[in-house]
Amino acid sequence: MKNLTATVRYLGALLLSTQRWAPPAIILVGLIAWIWATPPLGIDTVRVILPVLFALASWVGHVLRTIEDAGEQQISVSCLGSATRLMLTEWALATVLAAVVPALLVTGIACYGLAVPTQAVFSGAQTLASLLAIVCVASTGSALGTVTALAVPSRPGWAAGLLILIGLLQASPWLAPTSQLANALPVAKGALGLDLLLGIGLAVVITGGLLFTVGRLCRWIGIR
Repeated sequence: MKNLTATVRYLGALLLSTQRWAPPAIILVGLIAWIWATPPLGIDTVRVILPVLFALASWVGHVLRTIEDAGEQQISVSCLGSATRLMLTEWALATVLAAVVPALLVTGIACYGLAVPTQAVFSGAQTLASLLAIVCVASTGSALGTVTALAVPSRPGWAAGLLILIGLLQASPWLAPTSQLANALPVAKGALGLDLLLGIGLAVVITGGLLFTVGRLCRWIGIR
């Protein structure tokens, strides 16, 4: 546990010490804030921010996977015991960093609605479904970022453009899992449905497949 905490703090310090990740992240966070501030505020707002969140999570996942040079990465692998543990730590940290802003926005609006029922925007089911969708989209996006880090490790500009494009394309109905989760968010006074569970399951399968691919590729190129 101490090694894990130390690694997370180390990765966070590296992230704060370099600026190359900041421009795409600031643009995407600003876009989420702009969408959130554009009336009318409701469940459709969450639907719109999900593709942007996917792009943000994939970019942060790519950055965390490539932020260390080869020597630093070997030290982190030794600290955690394996490259797989390091990869999972980077993925989890990227997921949290990407999901925290939209999750706080949803939670804040929901808490305000509980305090002032006449101003409630989300029902309880909508709040829960939104938070689940945010976590699933962020986790899948950050997993994609880790895969891209192996494909274009030294081309951050190309990677940023590619990942943002894929993220925004997630608004298309034929790309999973963002569209499925967005369409599964319940309407006002609606209950959680089976389609939301299917969307979550699809996100879990895709995320697991991407992380498994990264793990196998790391072993193939000799990173243990």
